[in-house]
Amino acid sequence: MTKSTSRSQVRLIASTNAIFGADEACAMLRISRDAMYRLAKDPDDPFPIRYIGGKTRDGIVLHDELVAWVERNSILGSPRRS
Repeated sequence: MTKSTSRSQVRLIASTNAIFGADEACAMLRISRDAMYRLAKDPDDPFPIRYIGGKTRDGIVLHDELVAWVERNSILGSPRRS
């Protein structure tokens, strides 16, 4: 999570916006920006970040695409502890 975005702010963002900035999406998933960029390079199911106007920084993530991607790339349930 970024220093500038608290968990309560992330919950508010998630409930009110259909478009997230890259940092907001990372904060919601509790991943680093570097991890997001690595996931975006996956040839089979890339993280759904979009860039506007040819920019290659500070992309956006659409809510519905993020939810669909998370559903495809996560496991439902509690992790097992050994």
